[in-house]
Amino acid sequence: MKKIFPFITLITVLISCNAQNNDALLFNQITINTFSFKQTESSLVTILGNPETIEKYYNEMDDENWLDYRYSGNSFYFFNNKLIDFELKSNAFYFYNPIIKVGNYISGINSVFPNSYLNRGIVSNLGFITIDINMPDGTISDVFIEINYNKVSNIITSIHLVAK
Repeated sequence: MKKIFPFITLITVLISCNAQNNDALLFNQITINTFSFKQTESSLVTILGNPETIEKYYNEMDDENWLDYRYSGNSFYFFNNKLIDFELKSNAFYFYNPIIKVGNYISGINSVFPNSYLNRGIVSNLGFITIDINMPDGTISDVFIEINYNKVSNIITSIHLVAK
């Protein structure tokens, strides 16, 4: 037993040293087309026009009532007049860079977020790529960007925020 423990520890250290981290964005770098999390409900409408619908959305995790502004199947969630979440499901919008939008190949992500692209994975037949978010004060956010893709076609199917 005494010989096994150092061996297991060595393997764990080697794996940890060789593991690559995902790429990260600063919170204020997160953009969808040209707008950011600094947007308010009225500025979103000014930029995108009137949404197809505005629905109340109950967020169980935070026990809050949000507003869901929907444009072409995409959701932009507001709480207290601040954009706090999004879910992109169509190619009407791009995330951070025009290469990264629903309907495009995931290979385009490699040029923008190479570490995250290398660390892509598959769970329950759904491919995913994660991009970490760092806050302006240097702390790591408790949410990250998840880009889902079809594992057969390698086409992006959705982009959204996920809580850790």
